[in-house]
Amino acid sequence: MTTEELVDDALREITCSFAADAASHHHLQRILDQFPNITPQEVWDALPMLFWRGVLNSAELRSIPYVDFLQTQYWRAVSEHLKTEYPWCALCTEPLAGPLEVHHRTYKHRGSEWEHLEDLAVLCHECHDWISKKPSRWKSL
Repeated sequence: MTTEELVDDALREITCSFAADAASHHHLQRILDQFPNITPQEVWDALPMLFWRGVLNSAELRSIPYVDFLQTQYWRAVSEHLKTEYPWCALCTEPLAGPLEVHHRTYKHRGSEWEHLEDLAVLCHECHDWISKKPSRWKSL
């Protein structure tokens, strides 16, 4: 199934099954969960269409508690895209410095990171832990 067909199916399901607030992330997540083989790349490719059609919106994504936000298909797609594009740590520049993680340099555009990739950085676990303990360290780099 192509990404466009997936989105069209999801929109049909939303329209048929849910009330006025059907475009919320939780409903989309339930629909995406019906497609266990969907890849983060397919979700990434569909993001412009999902936002344009109102299936996803930044305000709803921002309203999700951060711990839950990090578990969404949306965040998985954004973070996997970045790790594919930049397969090394932005600080230590080691390509194999352990599992890579995506760090929010700012939360200003949370929920629309896909349009503001400059707000994010790919880091190895050690560097992510080091930066997370004192975010002001970014300013000194």
